[in-house]
Amino acid sequence: MKVIYLIVALALLLASCNPKGGLNHHSFTVNVDMKGIPAQTVTLELMNTNDIISVIDSVKVNAGSAFTISGFASEMELYRLHFADNHYILLLPDADRISISGDWSSFEGYAVEGSVGSLRIKEYLGGVSQKLKDCATIGVVIDTLKAKGKDSLLQVAQKEQEAINQGFTQYIEYYADTTPFEPLAIFASKMLNPTTEINYLEGFAHKLAKRFPTAKLTKDYQDYFEKVTAKIAQEKGVKSKIPDVNTMAPEFTLPDSTGKMTMLSSLAGSVVLVRFWSSANALSRIDNKKMAEISKKYNALKIVHISLDLSKKEWLNAIKEDKMDWSYQLCDFKGVNSEACLTFGISNNIPYNFLINEHGVIIGRDLKTIELDDMIAKLLKK
Repeated sequence: MKVIYLIVALALLLASCNPKGGLNHHSFTVNVDMKGIPAQTVTLELMNTNDIISVIDSVKVNAGSAFTISGFASEMELYRLHFADNHYILLLPDADRISISGDWSSFEGYAVEGSVGSLRIKEYLGGVSQKLKDCATIGVVIDTLKAKGKDSLLQVAQKEQEAINQGFTQYIEYYADTTPFEPLAIFASKMLNPTTEINYLEGFAHKLAKRFPTAKLTKDYQDYFEKVTAKIAQEKGVKSKIPDVNTMAPEFTLPDSTGKMTMLSSLAGSVVLVRFWSSANALSRIDNKKMAEISKKYNALKIVHISLDLSKKEWLNAIKEDKMDWSYQLCDFKGVNSEACLTFGISNNIPYNFLINEHGVIIGRDLKTIELDDMIAKLLKK
């Protein structure tokens, strides 16, 4: 099913994706010489993270003729040349002039010059195409073995299929993590099935913010990812609604840095502040300092930090750097799929806190420092 999803995703991605990086405003032209091209209208289209396609330019092409088409890039963005018969060429206009040449009868063998980014996406798609062929081949082998009832060979083939699928996923993830072009990184990441690869995609979103901190596309992707996680939660039938004030706090059990399990109910009888955060979230890190002051002021307050981190190393480094030894530190490295995130309705809306009284009732949520201080003082009569 994962392979089928990837095949469908590739087709959809040729019809959607937004990559914006950081290139100065510039006009660009694309010169195309495609031998044997039939008469048609070719369009240059800008693709968007929200699956919106914008036509930038179009040109009527006579049979067998070369042509030029042009656009204006305000940032580094992903474009496509849309030909007849659902033929596409993806472009990353990192240069003023791009040259495309090839033969209509063997369209995928086109050559590109003048644009490193456009060449890199062609190379990447070539790798994807080959891996799809490998997946199709092993699929045929498995179907044949099933028909012939050769169970022993079938098990071997199915293991091979699993290895091929895993290698395919790793190929996509490696490219998304290493390409220097943010539009291409996002293009690759959107080929993955978000339901099965949600943990990787969450880590990718965090890393993207570090790799391209000032790019508009980074924020666009964060918004896109939040919609994806909300959709997955809805499809799974998970209650993603944030608990209301004056309701009982949901139970959870999570490990600390040593693996020791901690239950929220084990803190019954105390005033508890449950706070969601992440080492990669700048606002969380700033808020850590404010929470340190709250902890010093109210010794009787129990503060439980639940991290959305996927990497134990990054999580522990942040705890050390922010000197957070004054609170419970819990994390199961499942990100937004953590038990606590699901029961408390937390996705990427962090930092977020819940103030819980000694009876386990939520009496405040998403409290700012001043109102949090005031409510704790009243609870502890200080």
